[in-house]
Amino acid sequence: MALVRTSCALVLGLATAAGCGQDEILPELADAAVDAEVDAEEWVDPPPPPDYRQTYHAIQMLVALEARLPSLLVNGQFPGGVQGFTPGATCCAAGGVTRCPANPAAWTGLQMWDALQFRIDGSHGYVFSAFSLGGTTLTITARGDLDCDGTFADIVMTCTLPGGVVSCAVEFPDTFE
Repeated sequence: MALVRTSCALVLGLATAAGCGQDEILPELADAAVDAEVDAEEWVDPPPPPDYRQTYHAIQMLVALEARLPSLLVNGQFPGGVQGFTPGATCCAAGGVTRCPANPAAWTGLQMWDALQFRIDGSHGYVFSAFSLGGTTLTITARGDLDCDGTFADIVMTCTLPGGVVSCAVEFPDTFE
């Protein structure tokens, strides 16, 4: 049994392509015998790590929405309305399930999502809310609890219209849960 070392750079908790997957066998350990006795009753599996691909997907959704916003303005303003978290308060509500199942119907027929042409067709790990009074500010929040511990990580995109041009800023949480 060979032991391997993997190096990956992390940026905002997301694995970057640089260096990831570059496994190398540690020659000094390649032929080492593993001698460990584990009492099955004492062994506790650690919780799985959060799936940061879901965070990346949420950011992609926000970036795609930002690109569409100039074409969605109504009389030079953002569409007005308030939409709570969709498809629900959290993806963890189903007994520890960390992803919301695919449900395109959950996004249709809702004023803000229809006006913003925003929906998610596949399974996802973040829920989204939107708020705008129909003026020059629009706030979209992506909320995730990727390890279902009740601690949320909010990615907040706030868009404004300085001089009639869409400008968005994204705030990231200190940690992604």
